[in-house]
Amino acid sequence: MLKHIVFILLFFLSLHASAQKVSPKVNLLYFNDSNTHYTIKDVLHNSPTLFTKDLNTSKAKFPAHTSLWLKFSSRDTHKKQILKFLDIRLDKMSVYTKEGALIYEVGDKVPFNAREFKDAQIALSLDTLGSDKDILYIHFTNEDKSDLSYNTLTKEEYLENTFFKKEFQAFFFGALSIMLLYNFIFYLFLRNQTFFIYIVYHILVFIVMLYYNGMISQYYFPDSYNINGGNVPVFFLYLCVILAIEFLRTFLDIKDYTPRLDKLLRIFIGLIAILLILNPLELTPTHLPTLIMVPLSLLLIFTSAYHSFVLKRKVALFFFLGWLIMLLAIIVTAMLSFGLIVRNDFTSYIFQLGVLTEVTLLSLGLAYQYKMAQEELLKKSEILHKQSKLASMGEMLANISHQWRQPLSEINAVAMKIDADYYQKVLTQETLESDLQRIEGITHYMSETVESFNSYFKKDKHRQDTSLKEILQNVLTLLSGSLNDIDIKITSQEYSTLNVHKNELTQVILVILNNAIDALLENKIINKTITINIKKEEQKHILEISDNAGGIKTDNVEKVFEPYFTTKFKSDGIGIGLYMAKMLVQESLNGSLTLKNINNGAKFTITL
Repeated sequence: MLKHIVFILLFFLSLHASAQKVSPKVNLLYFNDSNTHYTIKDVLHNSPTLFTKDLNTSKAKFPAHTSLWLKFSSRDTHKKQILKFLDIRLDKMSVYTKEGALIYEVGDKVPFNAREFKDAQIALSLDTLGSDKDILYIHFTNEDKSDLSYNTLTKEEYLENTFFKKEFQAFFFGALSIMLLYNFIFYLFLRNQTFFIYIVYHILVFIVMLYYNGMISQYYFPDSYNINGGNVPVFFLYLCVILAIEFLRTFLDIKDYTPRLDKLLRIFIGLIAILLILNPLELTPTHLPTLIMVPLSLLLIFTSAYHSFVLKRKVALFFFLGWLIMLLAIIVTAMLSFGLIVRNDFTSYIFQLGVLTEVTLLSLGLAYQYKMAQEELLKKSEILHKQSKLASMGEMLANISHQWRQPLSEINAVAMKIDADYYQKVLTQETLESDLQRIEGITHYMSETVESFNSYFKKDKHRQDTSLKEILQNVLTLLSGSLNDIDIKITSQEYSTLNVHKNELTQVILVILNNAIDALLENKIINKTITINIKKEEQKHILEISDNAGGIKTDNVEKVFEPYFTTKFKSDGIGIGLYMAKMLVQESLNGSLTLKNINNGAKFTITL
């Protein structure tokens, strides 16, 4: 990153240094012809009295609808000289010899191919007729405000200057293209509306900057004229502002955080849309509506970003800084237009730098927003996982309670038998040992039950070689107390082993079977049946669990795997079991969990 910054600094220092080189000594005089409308013959006849103002010393800024005559005379006839005007928004220049012969015409009102030098900035070769004829007359006309700031360069200096300018353009548009591709790839993966709006905005900025740099006529329509002027650039500018406001609304969630501000932004979108529609009709003789609405819209965008930043929204910092730099660049460019800052090869690139910085910061803001969203999603996932674990523990405790109820009753019955035998004087050593052995067997079974559940809750993330049939048998053992009146049908076509997280697969099967048991009980099915099928297809291990509980409503089939969705009618239904089961199968077991309704029931399919 540092080397790129150093490169940019060196690049502009070299541009500035080239602008400070000693140029050939020239005289450039002018007079305003807006009222007299002189021809070249009139100019030649009255030349000594007309050209009294020096363009070198006076401010080279002129109002709209200006018509000027320029007279060039060189003090140095030994160097090939080029007169380069720094503003690319110049309508037309007609160049004449001192005898009155028209040499050529250049400007936006003339096809680009007519230019001697293929550059967006007008450049005139002042040695066109040889060193013995060192006076040229230039007739200049412009519909809008114009800036005739210029440099006079030798051929070598001009080529060097052009090389650096093309380098900057390659850097500028290359950086814009890379960031556009970067965000487009993000959009392809995320399909996020904010990314889509930003991509469209980015494309419009790209087009507007092509017009601003005069590259549309230079590279795309060299045989046409008035490409850089007219209504087309204004049309794209309106679109760009509309997309900038819309991106602000979605990126900073203005509607949710500041509804009143959102209404104002929508009003501005509507007003600019009206100007966009009326733009081709040319109802106004000037660009006054554009000069009012566009700056106001940009100021509103900046103010909205600042407001969001004040609300301590971190993501707003990128938008705020981006538009702060953009506004500063626009202000400097406006000051150049009004002659408050000297235009040279350094200040002419301020606006491009502002645009590049703004686009970069907005791209970084989108990436940061995505990172925050992923972190928030991860936090929610962790919370759901913890809740699922707690829910599973609750279900396990309920299963333990259910499985211990019968053994505890048996222990109580044996204890009462011993007590009765004792009081009836029939208790013998043999019967006492037999009853105690029976109690010991029951407590051993209860201990094994606790140990089974304890091993299930161990944080064991190591994969183990096992089989679906083995895991299923363990789960059925854990649920044996809940399956007394349910017919379990198992068909197994596959006995090979697979390498999985055993405890997590156990949890998934437990969730599915518990849901089946609940559905059978809640729907009061008489002949309760759960069918389990184990098979292998195309190197995939498949476990199918189906029931005859009546199935799931069609509208709920796609929702059962959503967090907090539940079809249970009991008060303790928490609705996160199936969601976490699907997450475990997909993320930890690298498989899939699907559901579909079958005859009189539902079928869950685990594929590993």
